Amino acid sequence: QHKCAGCAELECAEFLQSLARKVDASRLSSIFDGQGSHVFSPGNATVAPMLRTPSTEHQFYSLLSISLKANNRYIGMLNLFSLTPGVVFSDKHSRALYILAAKGASAIENAHLYENTQQYYLQTIKSFAHALEAKDKYTHGHSQQVTRYAEVLARGLKLDSRQINMLLQAAMLHDIGKIGISESILNKPGALTEEEYRVVKKHPITGKHILAPITSLAAIVPVVYHHHERWDGAGYPDGLKGMEIPLPARILTIADAFDAMTSSRAYRQAMDAAGAFRELERSAGTQFDPELVEVFCRQQHVINGLMRT
Repeated sequence: QHKCAGCAELECAEFLQSLARKVDASRLSSIFDGQGSHVFSPGNATVAPMLRTPSTEHQFYSLLSISLKANNRYIGMLNLFSLTPGVVFSDKHSRALYILAAKGASAIENAHLYENTQQYYLQTIKSFAHALEAKDKYTHGHSQQVTRYAEVLARGLKLDSRQINMLLQAAMLHDIGKIGISESILNKPGALTEEEYRVVKKHPITGKHILAPITSLAAIVPVVYHHHERWDGAGYPDGLKGMEIPLPARILTIADAFDAMTSSRAYRQAMDAAGAFRELERSAGTQFDPELVEVFCRQQHVINGLMRT
């Protein structure tokens, strides 16, 4: 509650935000003298210069500033303002809110630790993905190329920046599940046996299991998992059909296939771009989403400029 003369609640909230932005945590913490909290009056020599405002409609009558500490270091400040005449914070208020601030500081620190753990795990996965490609001269750079082609198609579809960024992350990590496949299978110069093909078909499932623990990547897990589905339902791992397949996965399927066709493998030579575009058009409506193929093929001049030399 507040009792500022002639003040709308929204105006008061904006005033509070202005005050909070002006508080210099380092200057306040320097006068705590080892204490976790301090009550300031408007005339305090430390606070007054920070909170000087040209507004005559608002003024604060008391400031309770509590340091947020974790592992014996400052991580922030909790500042409470009284805008009601006669309401001044006391040591009783300070002690009560200090307990709340301590719990808040612990929660913030735990959140930072969790975020850092997630980032370390993601970097480890990306390193594995690069190492996987580096072992095979035929697939080296595949994920980067797929990412480039997927972005061209996404922009052709006029997806927003959030959707595009999510798609690019998925493209970079789409084959991470192949970490669990033997090199003798991945680099086999001839046709795969039925059993070997069953092993290869498991890589989207493995990829899903690898990425699932990273909460920040939750949106890309279905994309990685479904990037080998087919428009006619004959794909894997779940045999999804048509619009059942997530849009980012349908985009990735086309980008992945185009780079595979235009790259040399141990068992065949690369197809030229014109031949790959014809193959996409031939398989539109069976393997690929026909509308997406049409958009992709309209970008031929852009795609040609991105191809590996």
